[in-house]
Amino acid sequence: MTLQSPETVNTTPIPNQPMTVEEFWEWCELPTQRGNLYELIDGYVVIKATQSPVDASGLTMMSEVNPVGSFTPSRIAEEIVFALMLYLRQNPIGYVTVADGSYRLPSGIMFMPDVGYITKARLPQVPVREVPVPPDFAVEVMSPHDSKRALRRKAEACLAAGSLWCGWFSPIPSRWKCIIARMMW
Repeated sequence: MTLQSPETVNTTPIPNQPMTVEEFWEWCELPTQRGNLYELIDGYVVIKATQSPVDASGLTMMSEVNPVGSFTPSRIAEEIVFALMLYLRQNPIGYVTVADGSYRLPSGIMFMPDVGYITKARLPQVPVREVPVPPDFAVEVMSPHDSKRALRRKAEACLAAGSLWCGWFSPIPSRWKCIIARMMW
């Protein structure tokens, strides 16, 4: 199989100067950004996930070129989403988002937690784009390429914006734990 180089998958470089949320959305909507996920942290674009290189048949492939896509963190997030959805089927009081669900924090951060939850009371109308308020709670599951410092920064920004709980989990089973949290119930 022949892989296209990463340059043919994403040809628009990540801006190295701060941008507004509106500029961020315009940049994300460029044709070369399709299939990629980004967050806006302190005005700067941060890669959340990139499209994997594709083989000659057009199928997306994982490779050493692209560190995104780890099975264990994905499974942890899936289990959390599954538990929340089971509860919400019986008690339709809110919405769950997955890794491409954006939340706009008052600080200008565009945050895409691996799992997010927001009550219907705080989000009476479902938005087309990002949720305009912080999630009630957010979970990040550490992938091999994640930095603890960046995850802590996002968690602290969520908490400062009014999230009731925010944390991240290590994907190593012997170390599964919440690193930062605040409960308000």
